[in-house]
Amino acid sequence: MDRLSTTAIGMLFGVLLGCASVDEEKVDHTVRGRNVGKARIVNMTWSYGSLGDRTLRFVGRGADSVTMPMTIPEVLVVGWTTERDGERHSAVVPIRSVVSPLQLSGRIVSIEVDDIDLGVYLVERIQLDERRVLTFPPRTY
Repeated sequence: MDRLSTTAIGMLFGVLLGCASVDEEKVDHTVRGRNVGKARIVNMTWSYGSLGDRTLRFVGRGADSVTMPMTIPEVLVVGWTTERDGERHSAVVPIRSVVSPLQLSGRIVSIEVDDIDLGVYLVERIQLDERRVLTFPPRTY
C-alpha cells in the first residue's frame, strides 16, 4: 500500500471511531419519574440506559430523580400499577431517535404518569418555572 492509501484508511477508521463514540457520549441531564394525576400509582418501574432498573413502591407528586452524565438510551421502558383497579400498564418510549445530545444537555427527561396515561417530556428549567415539550406520545395533527 502506498502512503496515501494508508493515510486514507487511517482517516476512515478515525471517522468511524468518532461516530461510535458520539453514540456513547455521556450527556449531563436528569431523569425523573412522578405522578401528575389524582389516582394513586404504585410499583412504578423505569429503565433508562446505564441507570438500569429503578422501582418506586409509591409514586407521589414529588419526583424520584437522577442527575448525572449519562448516555442517551435507545428507549425508556416504563411500567406502573393503578392502585384503584390493580391494572399494570407499560410503555416503551423512543429516546435517542427523538432528542440529540445538544437538546438533552442540562435538561430533564420527565416521566409523568396520570392514572393510565403516560407522558414523557423534555423539560428546561428557567429560574422557578419549567418549559415542557411533549416527546411521548407523539402528537398527531
